[in-house]
Amino acid sequence: MLYDFERLYSLIVNKIVFWFEVFVGMLPNLLLAIFVVWFAVRFSRLIRKMADKYFHRFLENDSVIKIGVTIASYIVIFIGFYIALAILNFHTVATTLVAGVGVVGLALSFAFQDLATNFISGVFMVIEKPFMVGDFIETGDYEGHIQEIGLRAITIRTLDEQHIIIPSKEIFQNPI
Repeated sequence: MLYDFERLYSLIVNKIVFWFEVFVGMLPNLLLAIFVVWFAVRFSRLIRKMADKYFHRFLENDSVIKIGVTIASYIVIFIGFYIALAILNFHTVATTLVAGVGVVGLALSFAFQDLATNFISGVFMVIEKPFMVGDFIETGDYEGHIQEIGLRAITIRTLDEQHIIIPSKEIFQNPI
């Protein structure tokens, strides 16, 4: 019985020593990966400021600008995490992460299809500006003056002073 305890103790100590040696061997890569993530976060802040200035030159809608700036920032951070995983020799994890993001994106696109359609239609209307606040429009069964143009919907005030919220895709896809 005593012999088994010594063997078990030896196995545990050898395993801990092995893990420590692997950790010490990976320490430079770990430090480099931490630096890459830190740099990506800092660089994303710079990209955020640059993208904000760039988008303000071409767009007037703050919502669209904010979305563009956020997407640019997240892309930089995602690339930083991907590089950090590659430095740590987690290539399969990095590849699986990219594939997982694709699958989740596909699932979400089906789940939020109407919301995405309204949002994309709203972005196109904000950029193309087919009409402005105050214009009189008639679409489908509704007619009235535009009160607000949002990314998801347009609010009109009808002739009998009712406020109607129409999804952007209804305005974008139907004759006006």
